[in-house]
Amino acid sequence: FAIGPTFDDARGFRDGLAPVSINGRWGHIRVDGSVAVEPRFERAGYFSEGFASITLGGKTGYVNAKGVVVIKPQFDHGALFSKGKASVMVGEKVGVIDTEGNWVVTPHVLED
Repeated sequence: FAIGPTFDDARGFRDGLAPVSINGRWGHIRVDGSVAVEPRFERAGYFSEGFASITLGGKTGYVNAKGVVVIKPQFDHGALFSKGKASVMVGEKVGVIDTEGNWVVTPHVLED
């Protein structure tokens, strides 16, 4: 094993970090197996551009690679960052935020 089987669940690496679960809580590890983000979230997504989505209290926000919550959990869903922006859902509405959590495109209902 490159990293021993010490996690309840694990995903693949992206940007040098991988989401892992221990005792029902999610965080991230580095490629050497050391913990980068303590497993304390209901869910944790992949890193992209230095940010990963996390879920707390049923809401999605974002952490940096040090595990600091940089965009508080307030969305119903959040996608990966790309070119400094991420799409997020609030109820049935979709919007776009920047890396500081500011709206670039305010939430609106997508039409067919």
